[in-house]
Amino acid sequence: MAAVANLTSRALEPTVKPLAAACYDNNLVNSQGVFLGDQPLRFSLPLLLVQVSVILVLSAAAHLVLRRLGQSRFVTHMLVGIFLGPSVLGRSASFRDVLFSERGTYILESVSLVSLILFLFSMGVKTDLSLLRRPSGRAVVPLAVTLPVFHALQPTLPEDLKGSSLVTELAVRLSLSSFPVIADALSDLDLLNTDLGRIALTASLITDVTSWFIRACTAAVILIGDARSPAFTAKILASFVAFVLFVGFVARPAGRYIAYKRTPTGALLSEGSFVVVVIAALLSALVTDAIGFEYMIGPMMLGLALPGGMPIGATMTERLDSFFIALFLPVYMALSGYRTDLAEFTRSEASEKWCALELFVALCVSGKLVGCVAAGLFFTMSFRDAIVLALMLNIRGIVEVAAINNWGDTMKATAEHYSTLTMSMVLITAVSTSLIKLLKDHTAPLIDLLEASGSSRDSPMSLIVLHLTELVGRAASVLKPHRKSTRSSNSGGNPTSSDRIMNMFRYFEQ
Repeated sequence: MAAVANLTSRALEPTVKPLAAACYDNNLVNSQGVFLGDQPLRFSLPLLLVQVSVILVLSAAAHLVLRRLGQSRFVTHMLVGIFLGPSVLGRSASFRDVLFSERGTYILESVSLVSLILFLFSMGVKTDLSLLRRPSGRAVVPLAVTLPVFHALQPTLPEDLKGSSLVTELAVRLSLSSFPVIADALSDLDLLNTDLGRIALTASLITDVTSWFIRACTAAVILIGDARSPAFTAKILASFVAFVLFVGFVARPAGRYIAYKRTPTGALLSEGSFVVVVIAALLSALVTDAIGFEYMIGPMMLGLALPGGMPIGATMTERLDSFFIALFLPVYMALSGYRTDLAEFTRSEASEKWCALELFVALCVSGKLVGCVAAGLFFTMSFRDAIVLALMLNIRGIVEVAAINNWGDTMKATAEHYSTLTMSMVLITAVSTSLIKLLKDHTAPLIDLLEASGSSRDSPMSLIVLHLTELVGRAASVLKPHRKSTRSSNSGGNPTSSDRIMNMFRYFEQ
């Protein structure tokens, strides 16, 4: 028998993960079958397969509904986790014991963490660092607003927030924008290649690179502060510097050699080269975790150092993103939602805690909205575009959830804090994406171009409108004239996307 215990001196505080020992038999991996008297869900492999299947099936079903409301996959996966957790289905003790016991979630969480590492590495590889040469205006309004309020109200705060660095770290985290999150969300919204989308990507990349640098420096300062001797401090600094030098002067040239010397032009990486790259990503997380830094720093740094595009970036998308990451990254987000307990908001003794924390979240969000809108107006954007840009940069996702999970694991956040922050991230993203879809008109740039052409009744312009849609289930392209859908012609019917585009041009013609 093996036992895993999560014990802490703050045992009196409600924690994100239960302070309990989970025992399991090392031999209970796969069962002999129900006909021989085994209970399959007592074994690790059948339980893992059932857990992943339940999460993916519920996520797919929920996304069919929520995507019509303009919601991203992040919101879907988090809501599925909340549905499975103690707020809804998890209220049943028998459901938790059978499907999501502490014994069963260890393996599931470990596999999902591997998918998070590979996701960060893949996004780092696909990041275009040339965007850093075109910086855009950024405001530090959230930090300027939140931190003074925190220090002014500190004497009246609940005890668990007075001496904690949680609010400071939260203000820093929410004042920045995560490039992987913004890029993934804009891709879902089909806004990745728009002017506002490119501006949002540039701003988020600048702040994200700054964020990773601040994280590395902060971790180094904390480790040095806990150092027992000058020799221990020297080892910490030497280890991190050695890792950075290895990434810059060994891994980067090796990646360029694999991409441009060993791989034919226009081809994907060979199987051997692909395996080497993936192993390097996993080892980078191992090294940074082993020397005391966040495991997420290593894969992101390595990904940024390797050449993007063809062939490494394309290979990551083709072989990694479409299968392993797509399969297990939703599990990570669902597990984060699973630990969210909405009952924490109804407890009378916890109301003061989550209200105080929610105040700072609201200050961060409103401060960032004001700062981004002000920056947009300063650079002569229209007010509508400045609002859309501010909403884009306020989108939250898996990187923020990973930070909240880390605060829960290190006991900086209690169960009330964790539930408050995860629900805040879901609500911020849900509202932001809905407003972006409402405010952003995809055909407006084309109309502006036509108006600038100076066409009139005396000098008309002939226009051919071609609406391209993704081919699904076809091997060859199809060209069809537009006909108004019968569904939209009926009373109360919703027009298709092609109908809306054609209506826009017909109104312009009139």
